[in-house]
Amino acid sequence: MSDAPPPEGKSHPFRARYPRRRAARFLDADDHNPWILEDCADCGGRGTICFEEGREAILGTCPGCAGLGTSGEVVRYFGDVEDPAEIPAAPTLADGRATCPSCHEVFAIADPRAFTGRRHIACGHLLRLDPEPRDPPPGDGA
Repeated sequence: MSDAPPPEGKSHPFRARYPRRRAARFLDADDHNPWILEDCADCGGRGTICFEEGREAILGTCPGCAGLGTSGEVVRYFGDVEDPAEIPAAPTLADGRATCPSCHEVFAIADPRAFTGRRHIACGHLLRLDPEPRDPPPGDGA
């Protein structure tokens, strides 16, 4: 994986070449930490922002990104997550969940919103799934 960022700038070719956060694809080639277009900090990537005028709330175009939803900067999906020299084993449960050794969150292994196949989405850390599943603890309520 190349740690060198792509050329900087806000030109239109970046919009075509790099996906938005919601369209990112996690691949082995980029260590499951793809380059993406950064979401606009003002609108959270929506391109719209709510203004209050008097007693009315008006949904309008975000002035920070002119409705594009992106700052135009190209960044890593997981930012500057420092990967450990040795990837920790995530304990797995027989019901298809695992516990992240970095943030201790329990997540469903099959949920693509929680796990990329190599990284835990919530904290961005690389994980190695423990090959020996355990039974959930009693009273786990899963």
